[in-house]
Amino acid sequence: MRVLSLLLACFAALSSSVAASPDLGSVATSADLDAIIAATTDPALQKALRDHSPDILAAAARRPHLDAVLRAVETSPGKVEKVNQTPEALKKALGAEITLFDTLVLVDLAMPNAGPHDHRKTDPYDAAFFEHLGHLTSLESLNIIATKLNDDWIAPLGKLTNLKVLRFTNNGKLTDAGMEQLAGLKNLESFSFVGTAMTGRAYAKCEGWTHLTKCSHRGSSIDDEGLKELCAHLPNLESISLAHAKFTDAGAVHLAELTKLTGLELGTHNATPQALRHLAGLPLEYLQLGEGFEGAESLLLIKDLATLRRLTLTNASELSDDDLRRVATMTQLEQLELGKIPLPAERLGLLKEFAFLKAMRLVPPSGAPYSQEIKDRIQGMLPKVTLTFQ
Repeated sequence: MRVLSLLLACFAALSSSVAASPDLGSVATSADLDAIIAATTDPALQKALRDHSPDILAAAARRPHLDAVLRAVETSPGKVEKVNQTPEALKKALGAEITLFDTLVLVDLAMPNAGPHDHRKTDPYDAAFFEHLGHLTSLESLNIIATKLNDDWIAPLGKLTNLKVLRFTNNGKLTDAGMEQLAGLKNLESFSFVGTAMTGRAYAKCEGWTHLTKCSHRGSSIDDEGLKELCAHLPNLESISLAHAKFTDAGAVHLAELTKLTGLELGTHNATPQALRHLAGLPLEYLQLGEGFEGAESLLLIKDLATLRRLTLTNASELSDDDLRRVATMTQLEQLELGKIPLPAERLGLLKEFAFLKAMRLVPPSGAPYSQEIKDRIQGMLPKVTLTFQ
């Protein structure tokens, strides 16, 4: 009987505790919260509620924006990563996390199994969506791809100062004017502004971007002045893509300022191979050469980069046999990719000189793949090299 009485007493206490748990999900105003605090009989809980009133009101204000973002991402669909940020004192007083404090640290708008140029069947990402997104200041990673986002919609994202990773790929018209509105994002470690009309001059506004180590402006319009500002304002950059850019030899001078750069992708019809002279003092481990850097002169200017371990030549279609032999003298390399390279049977013997490589990727000059016979012969000549054929 005594045991039963104790059990009933414990159950009553537990029921009382559960019943006393406040409904913070109903909070919309400070008056709502004051009423809940006044009705709370547990002194410890009442104190925790009072001490964290600003946090509760901020979470309540954020909730409609969170819900709007979740609905939109589910519709598209995309991906999110949710966390709960209930203050420890409240969690202890209530014995559990409070859903009101749910928020997001990651939003990824990429469509599953789709490429960057694919279009959405349903596009919920309008100006209102990006306004909602700007209220989720807990975000640390944001990937915006294949939307209509433009300079006029981007301002709310400038409030997301906890972002470490931010990627824009093939959206609406984005220029320097749009990027300038992101200048306050000083915690960024990785930044992509891809497929835009941005020249790079917006970097003049980006003071204190010292955490940024990885950057891509592939397919943008980086010119000489823009490259100058970029190099001046990203002192700790370790990797950058400047593929399909617009700078000239005059702008390339500033690449020498990126003294921590280990990875570089270059391509511009406006420069000559002489632009590569400015890479000589950099600790490059990976280099991709695209348009403007496709011939023998470029190879002569990079062959002595002692730290280089990976080299990609996106268009090797015009390389002569002597040019291939020159590449084979770069024995510091571990990985090599040759794009659009013709490999008739009589040329295959040249590949024996690449036996020092760990890995090699060969891409044919057209949509037609290399024949199985060609692949087998190359594999026979390079048995210790990991080969990939596109």
